[in-house]
Amino acid sequence: LSATAVGTYHVACLDEATGAVDAEGATLTVTAGAPTVVRPVFDENPVAAGVATGVRCVTADAYGNEVAALGTPAGDAPLVFANGQVSSEQAGEFEVRCDVEGNPGLTRQTARLTVLAGDVASLHLLADPEKDAYLPGAVVRLYWTATDRYGNEVANAPGTLTAPANAVELDAAQHKYRLDEDGSYRFSVTLDAPLPRLTAEKTLVVDGAAPTITITWPERGATVQGTAPSVTIKGVVTDGAGSGVTAFMINGDNVAIGADGSFEHPMKSGWGLNMINAYARDGAGNEEKITPTFLYSSAFTPFVNSDARGLQQPDGMVMLLGQDFLDDGVHDPQHIDDLATLLELALGQMDLRGALTGTLSQLNQTIPLADYSWTIGIDNVSWLAVTLHGDLDITAASVEPTAVGTTHVGIDSRPGGLDFDMTIGDAARHAIDIAMELNVHASFTLEADACSFIGCLPVLDTEVYGDATLMSGLSLASLTMRLHTDVSKTAAGPLNVAFRDYDVQLSGLDIDPVQDVVFSLGVVNFPGVGNQTLTFPLSQFIDLNSLIGSILDPVTGLLTTVLPAILNPLIEGFAGPLIGGLFDAIEIDTSFPVPALLGERDGSYDIDFYTDLSTVTFTDDGGTIGLSTGIYADKGENLDRDPLGAIRRAGCLTGSDPALSWGWSPSVGIGIKTDVINAAFFGAWWTGYLNGPLPLDLGGSGALPIPIDNAQLELSWLLPPVLNDCQKGGLGLQVGDLFVTLTGDIGGSPVRVTMYADLGLAASFVTGEDGLSMQIGQLEFADFEVIEEDAGALGDVFDLRALVEDGLPGIISGFLVGQEFGPFNLPPTDLSATNPNLPPGTSVGLGNLSVSSPDGYVVIGGDLE
Repeated sequence: LSATAVGTYHVACLDEATGAVDAEGATLTVTAGAPTVVRPVFDENPVAAGVATGVRCVTADAYGNEVAALGTPAGDAPLVFANGQVSSEQAGEFEVRCDVEGNPGLTRQTARLTVLAGDVASLHLLADPEKDAYLPGAVVRLYWTATDRYGNEVANAPGTLTAPANAVELDAAQHKYRLDEDGSYRFSVTLDAPLPRLTAEKTLVVDGAAPTITITWPERGATVQGTAPSVTIKGVVTDGAGSGVTAFMINGDNVAIGADGSFEHPMKSGWGLNMINAYARDGAGNEEKITPTFLYSSAFTPFVNSDARGLQQPDGMVMLLGQDFLDDGVHDPQHIDDLATLLELALGQMDLRGALTGTLSQLNQTIPLADYSWTIGIDNVSWLAVTLHGDLDITAASVEPTAVGTTHVGIDSRPGGLDFDMTIGDAARHAIDIAMELNVHASFTLEADACSFIGCLPVLDTEVYGDATLMSGLSLASLTMRLHTDVSKTAAGPLNVAFRDYDVQLSGLDIDPVQDVVFSLGVVNFPGVGNQTLTFPLSQFIDLNSLIGSILDPVTGLLTTVLPAILNPLIEGFAGPLIGGLFDAIEIDTSFPVPALLGERDGSYDIDFYTDLSTVTFTDDGGTIGLSTGIYADKGENLDRDPLGAIRRAGCLTGSDPALSWGWSPSVGIGIKTDVINAAFFGAWWTGYLNGPLPLDLGGSGALPIPIDNAQLELSWLLPPVLNDCQKGGLGLQVGDLFVTLTGDIGGSPVRVTMYADLGLAASFVTGEDGLSMQIGQLEFADFEVIEEDAGALGDVFDLRALVEDGLPGIISGFLVGQEFGPFNLPPTDLSATNPNLPPGTSVGLGNLSVSSPDGYVVIGGDLE
């Protein structure tokens, strides 16, 4: 016999055969075994929230028989233990344990205390979904919760819901309603008996309007001048429907707003186009985004009350003359490709014969003649002894024909100017071959003595004269002249072209021999003889070879001393105007029409272009010529904006060398400051010529999923396009706040969208036969701020706004990419118009053009032709 429960048992015997029972029986006492488990025990379970119940720990044997109290009741929050009791203000089921020290063999069991909500003390009305505000047409389910004094929900508390009249009931049992219109919807619920007559209310806000963002400064399309790294954006953001602005950001930064919706936010700004990406969201989830832009720079060029001459930018253009422009070593007069060839052509027109004639005319020699004696017989016993003595005066002159050899010119650039080497004559042809005329005039004293065997008596002493002309030739093998030309100009000073250090060398000077001529001294009446005609060969008076020698030395001296004095101003008269004429040729005062980049426009508009020589500097590599450059256009009648002016790059290239970097590979380079190009863009914009319609063919372009027939864009430019060479990755063309109106038909239904477009495109410069053009490259970014859209009868079929915002970048890209702004041609310059020493029609231009874009400039390189 055994038992597992503690207690006292009566045991009796039973005779199964007879059914007799032992009336006395016996008593069996069962006691608890060894303790094996400890567990908590509650007086009451469950209990109400906030009500305490007794709790203790008991120890039991293997059969659950209590042995003795052992351990301390414990549990985690929100349970509270005190004075042998446990309680909780929070409803739920909570685990209780017994903490026992030692007795590692004991099994620790836990118990769960159930805490129920108490009596209803408060009521709450809720909505599903729960939002700060709802969009029109939202469907909402109302429900309520009742709670005890501790906030524990009392389940299934019955009540009566009252809905506002403007709520559309969809399901009474589920308390579902549709909220169609903007406004407030007030719901209430009251608990049914026997619960307390508690009432709860809830107001739902329906808000279908997005917040309104107004940027008060800078205004849309503004030009802002400053040097700070940021600009403080000011404005107001409000939500008129009442759900309130829950988020407001500018360019991704959270911005605090005041009670009246005002805000100020410093925005990092850089040179060129800056976009204010302002985003707001209200409690209903309505979103608003605006993307106004402004141009930012430390300097602008105003166009108001000015002209191209008054808007000159120092070194707006820079002309770079390489050594090949000055002298490439190949001189072909039929193909003028350097200044040296051009100068050879000009010097070939020099009147050297006139210079030589003037030089030779200074030759006037008097040569004493040896006495010449002879006898004239009178009769058989007497005769005349005659003697001539006197001087020979010789003058020289040049006569036709005169031949001048080929002129060779070498030019070398150096710091401060140019070095010239000029040589006339070569192995094939003398520098000078000139026919020379020697005019000889003789003054003689004629004496005669009458002689006989007795002796002689003077009978005649008179003056006689004779003239003769001798023909000869003068040749000069070569004439070499070296000189330095200083060429310079500062921004405030005049152009200085000064010639110095002339060095003239003559070689191979020679005079041809002369033939003998006969002098005629006229008729002389000799006493006793009568009239006699006197004629004598010149060779009888002088050695003709000695005559040539006596003339050569003076001629050589004259040419050596006088000819340089004549040639120097002659050279200056040719080279000076030629060099100055080149500078005059690059001073331009002209106009060119605004290119029809975006389709034809009514009328025509011109941009004035003016250049003025600013600086001239020569180094070993060549010359750098700075041109003050002005761009101007008259303001168009349809333009109602007055910005600060054309943007200037100012300090955007911080860290870059302000001087134009040039490799000197082409013979000529023309560097155009991007400031000048932006002034041209501004001038085109200033005329209003860019505004107007732009027809598009979108019916089958594939750019939009739904074709738009008769599509047209009406463009209104709030800002001029800007060429940005401050950005990373090369040149870019920026367009900000281009107001676009897109109209057309979809399936016969008219549609209309108005928006602001902000675009960034790659840009490059290309050259062709017609000159320099700016070519528009790939679309780099595009933002479209749709102001209004009207899809007409198709408004419920598709989202026109999304259609345009998604498709328009492709349309704009397809239209603009590859377009060229230009060309701006570089016509040949007629040098003969400024230098009459050149043959008529002598002109130079640039060929073999190339283009590069160093910091701050666009450089056209080419060769002179």
